[in-house]
Amino acid sequence: MDLLDDYLAGVRAHGAVFCNAVSTPPWGLRFTEPAPLALGAMLRGDAWLVPDEGAAVPLRQGDVALIRTRLPYTVADRPESAPRVLVDGADRCVLTGDPADSGRNWRVTGRTVGDGGPGAGSASASASGGAEGGPASGSSASGASGSSGPGDGSGGGSDLLITAGYRVGGELCAPLLDALPAIAVVRPEPGLASLLDLIAAEVEHDEPGQQVVLDRFLDLLLVRVLRSWFARSDTTPPTGYRALADPDIGHVLRRLHEDPARPWTVASLADEAGMSRTVFARRFSALVGKPPLTYLTDWRMTLAADRLRAPGATITAVARGVGYADGFAFSAAFKRVRGISPSAHRASGRELPATRAL
Repeated sequence: MDLLDDYLAGVRAHGAVFCNAVSTPPWGLRFTEPAPLALGAMLRGDAWLVPDEGAAVPLRQGDVALIRTRLPYTVADRPESAPRVLVDGADRCVLTGDPADSGRNWRVTGRTVGDGGPGAGSASASASGGAEGGPASGSSASGASGSSGPGDGSGGGSDLLITAGYRVGGELCAPLLDALPAIAVVRPEPGLASLLDLIAAEVEHDEPGQQVVLDRFLDLLLVRVLRSWFARSDTTPPTGYRALADPDIGHVLRRLHEDPARPWTVASLADEAGMSRTVFARRFSALVGKPPLTYLTDWRMTLAADRLRAPGATITAVARGVGYADGFAFSAAFKRVRGISPSAHRASGRELPATRAL
């Protein structure tokens, strides 16, 4: 186990929705209450991602976007195209106008959105969900007509866009989410292309167990996209992420995350790395950005903050679980690192939703 494993422990795709429709521009899908973390991938065709704040971002075939904003945004064939479908926080899809406007045959059924444009043929979709117009958990997607480039409007094939909202719970994923910009776009690459091909093949037909398969694909896709994004030299990954590539320091980081409650010292960590204490401490600080025991304390307090809000958790039990023999020493360390006492932190969790879900 390493730090990315821990950060993703509370992030899961659930109930992903896919729609494959044939249409002619203009088309648009507006997310009025976005999930804390969402993913959008263009399996076929091109589109634009238009946030309420900031410049429109082109999405070309094979692109995958991570969307980390709570402000509304639109995905459309052109930046100026008005959305025809609104998706709310419960993933209910609502038409904004007459379904037959401009000769289009817009349909909203459960979590499926599609239309058949003039001369475009029929629309088909793959999704699971409730009754017509009803709520849907997880994520949403829309398809529209193809074009040779974002905003081009030419071409006659069908676009296929998938979007997935991820359930985000607890404190463990905070360092990961904080390291992401509002919109992060990863361009096509072989590793992602093969996975997108599998997803595209899966949505072609309704099969038993399809929802589970698609959710697992999306979990895998998220990990691959995060790896690609943080591999870029112009990004700032979570503390310690790039140090994982170092054989010695990476091994130590994995050991810390596997067994954070162990009574680690600089000497014992140096032994794990096969270095002297002085060389180890200097190398760890250079690669991770903070001294070994400071990193360990910070991670223990992150774990504790998450566990304190679990039903029935006691301060003493949480303290022991992160390596403190008694609650007094733990409480002092927690307040020093987090700026709030454990009891106050736990109480604040009762005033807010414990899980930031879709």
